[in-house]
Amino acid sequence: MECGKPTLLSFSAREVSDGTFFKAIEEYDPDSKRLTYQLEKYYQGDPVLNPLTPWDRPPLKNIFCIYGIDSKTEVGYYFAPSGKPYPDNWIITDVIYEYEGTLLSRSGNSVAGNPGASSGDGTVSYNSLSWCKTWLGPKVNITRAPQAEHDGSDVQISLNVEHHRT
Repeated sequence: MECGKPTLLSFSAREVSDGTFFKAIEEYDPDSKRLTYQLEKYYQGDPVLNPLTPWDRPPLKNIFCIYGIDSKTEVGYYFAPSGKPYPDNWIITDVIYEYEGTLLSRSGNSVAGNPGASSGDGTVSYNSLSWCKTWLGPKVNITRAPQAEHDGSDVQISLNVEHHRT
């Protein structure tokens, strides 16, 4: 690299995970040798699990994902600088909730964004709760049981439902 004329380097995620990136920047970053060592020892060389490669599908026939929905659930926050030093340098100025398929704020201000199809369980957002529907592919079986005492007559079952992440 000439003074004032940077060299553009571009790397894929695979090149980062296989160490190509760290080896290529050795002359620019003295810390890259340590990072290469850590990558090889703690990731690529792990005899139990390499978190840089996809896991094999476990031999499971059925997955049951049970969760509650349609309760007002916190999904985001607005922050503002407090003028204080770290770690108190930001304060929460408003809270964003998902509720009945809409986004709303504690202050009543309008909230831009794409709400989920439902709201969460009061603690975890709907998008996180419903992630299990995407695990085995686009077709899933969904059984809905309302949150109340029931005799089973109000349970709704849908089989082979096309499910696409939004």
